[in-house]
Amino acid sequence: MIAAALVAISSPVSADERCGLPGSELDRRFCDDAELLAWAKAATSLQADQDASHPGPYGVDANEWRSKVRTCVEAQCVRASYADWLAALVEPNARPPFPVRRALIYKLKISSHSKNTLKVRDLGDGWALFILEGYVVRPVGDGEPFYGADAFVVHLANGSGHYRDSRGNGFDLASQVKGWDVEQVGDCTCATHVSLGGKYR
Repeated sequence: MIAAALVAISSPVSADERCGLPGSELDRRFCDDAELLAWAKAATSLQADQDASHPGPYGVDANEWRSKVRTCVEAQCVRASYADWLAALVEPNARPPFPVRRALIYKLKISSHSKNTLKVRDLGDGWALFILEGYVVRPVGDGEPFYGADAFVVHLANGSGHYRDSRGNGFDLASQVKGWDVEQVGDCTCATHVSLGGKYR
């Protein structure tokens, strides 16, 4: 049911139509790479959410990241640049919060002091953007809360998929009737004392 629900959420950006054209950050050499097109859709659509919520000189500068993508000559560099772009967009200290449009949202309450959120946006053709956010309240007087987030693109097959970064850390994801089971693999570099695995409903 979850996978079927994702199909109904249309991506606001058609990176495949822009690929290789003037103004696109993707070189035409990569226009047939479905994974890179999905990463492009993820980054540009999330960037559009930020810009719609906070117009002006705030948050992440899209032109800076598009320039970085354009310097890439290999697919691995393109993927890594888009991953870094997404990481910048979900970094809590880099910009004001903004709503993620056209996304399904699930919650995970670990304790009264720890709450996580999962946001899932369909990118088309079996690809989806996953945004995981963790929030841990520290005891009074111990400082600011711990907050960490990660964003990545996954290809789903039969309602499940996985993501790994260049160090082998990542997540295994499986859709359930009312949400997702997320298994964290390796270390989360998002923040100290924040874990993003669990049953999101």
